[in-house]
Amino acid sequence: MRNTSDENASWDSPDKPVDHKRVVAFLATKCTRPIDEVTRLYEHEWAGLQAAARIKRYVTILTIRRVRDLLQKKSAVGTRTLPSRVR
Repeated sequence: MRNTSDENASWDSPDKPVDHKRVVAFLATKCTRPIDEVTRLYEHEWAGLQAAARIKRYVTILTIRRVRDLLQKKSAVGTRTLPSRVR
C-alpha cells in the first residue's frame, strides 16, 4: 500500500504547482546557457508535450529532459565547430 505523502512528494503533482521560472533558471545554470534561450526552448517543448500528452502529470519532467538534451547537443556541436586554437 502506498503512503499518500509519497504520492504528494512528486514535484510535478497536481497538488503542488510547478515553478517554471525556477526550473528554467536551474536549466540555464546547469547548462551555462542564457535564460532567454532556455526559456524559449522550455516553452516550446512544454507546449508541444502538454498538447499531445494524455497523462499530464509527467509533462514537466519530460520537458526538462528534452530541453537539457537539446542544450547539451547544442553545446557539443558548438565546441566541435570552433577551430582548436579558439577553444
